[in-house]
Amino acid sequence: MAAIPPSFWFTIYVNDCKTGAPIRAGVGVFQIQHLAAAAVAPLANGVIGPVGLGDYNFITEISAPGYRTAHRVLHGLGITSPTSEAVTLCLHPDRDSPEMLVDTTYPIAVTCTSIGETCDPTFTTSITSEGIAQFQFTASPSHCSDIQVAIGVDGSIFTSDPLAPGQSTFVSFTPVAAGPHVVTVQATGIPGGCNTGTLSSWSGTLVATTSAPVS
Repeated sequence: MAAIPPSFWFTIYVNDCKTGAPIRAGVGVFQIQHLAAAAVAPLANGVIGPVGLGDYNFITEISAPGYRTAHRVLHGLGITSPTSEAVTLCLHPDRDSPEMLVDTTYPIAVTCTSIGETCDPTFTTSITSEGIAQFQFTASPSHCSDIQVAIGVDGSIFTSDPLAPGQSTFVSFTPVAAGPHVVTVQATGIPGGCNTGTLSSWSGTLVATTSAPVS
């Protein structure tokens, strides 16, 4: 295996060693060698980063449910360097992995009781995860105007770009603490089409990807 050149920015592409497919969800941990300091970044849809690393050697562990953990050493150059490096590696499937990914689909249809573009009530549900929490929302193809959605986990909020009918947005909150979490989705209307200043209703599909113990 060739040595990985030092850099400040690292983008890590992570695939399945057997199939070559991108790893859907996982975590990258960057531990400073000989120091009790680390950074954590999500692995989502086969990519970690870009991650900026200071002028240290970082013991790097990349893990995903259903796979063996990969170990690498990355040498950061610090913020004074504009250097960027793309790293490609693969994870080996592990039949004995204690965790697996779980996809749960939530059909959403909300009639707004509010006046204006920000719609109340907010869609609320809960998930339970061992650490993975990533979401894809797809706006209903039947919409006659664009919307934005604010997806939240325990109060941390991601706001999407404007979504045309049928368009999707993705966000990863990984890693999260093991246990239950509150998930919210709130839509804001965008004037145009049938929207003349008030969002009256919206709908779509939320797919939550979490991790769970193998039963």
